[in-house]
Amino acid sequence: MELRYAEVLLNKAEALVLLGRADEAKDAINQIRQRAYGDNTHNLATVTLDDVKREWGLEFVYEQKEWFNLARWKDVIKDLESVKDNEYFDESYATAGNIGKNGKVVNEFFAKTYKHLHAKYDNRQAKYYRFPIPVGKSGESLGITPQNPGY
Repeated sequence: MELRYAEVLLNKAEALVLLGRADEAKDAINQIRQRAYGDNTHNLATVTLDDVKREWGLEFVYEQKEWFNLARWKDVIKDLESVKDNEYFDESYATAGNIGKNGKVVNEFFAKTYKHLHAKYDNRQAKYYRFPIPVGKSGESLGITPQNPGY
């Protein structure tokens, strides 16, 4: 199991923001930003949950933590809904050799990208995904069937 100190700080900042103690959370976030930028000129004066989410993305880009964060924040379905806004979701990329939306000939890679995006979008119903045990009715409002009834 790999656990970086930045992950500890981000977990702390997220918990503090959710507890309504955002002033305390900015110290954890700013510690990460000072390490990243080498000085304190990029420190945040205030911290919101969106700031914490952005820091997760910046700190852990390409480290395969995004899915777990999206599930924890209950943003998976919203994220999958945004797939339709991707340029390569357009019908013109469906077949290699077509002229794509960008005016260029579609190669195999972009035809596969089109197929992949449509598969993700078409299977975005919450029943296909497993999430942490929901607190209250928030999971059900997303269409998530309880995984552990009576837990």
